[in-house]
Amino acid sequence: MVDMMIELGPDSFAPTQRNLNAGSGGNLNPRRAIMRKPHMALTSQADKWIFDRLEKPLMRSGALDLTDPRFDLPAVQDSSPGVFATVPHVPTQSPEE
Repeated sequence: MVDMMIELGPDSFAPTQRNLNAGSGGNLNPRRAIMRKPHMALTSQADKWIFDRLEKPLMRSGALDLTDPRFDLPAVQDSSPGVFATVPHVPTQSPEE
């Protein structure tokens, strides 16, 4: 991300790119922009910059199979507030039984 911000400068994020294009003298520093707002929208140039650097490793290593149960949300207790997913309780037997 740092390399992208160095290479693309204000063209890294949508707000800094808008400021650059408007010539309004607003914030053009991508580091300052992302410090204030970590969920900053990428520009199409930044998206391409990241994609180009991820494509080769993904082609070499393959993609993750997100249907694999190892990627499921962890089981939660019924009493947990804000539950995103619940997993039915499966009774277990002790080794003595």
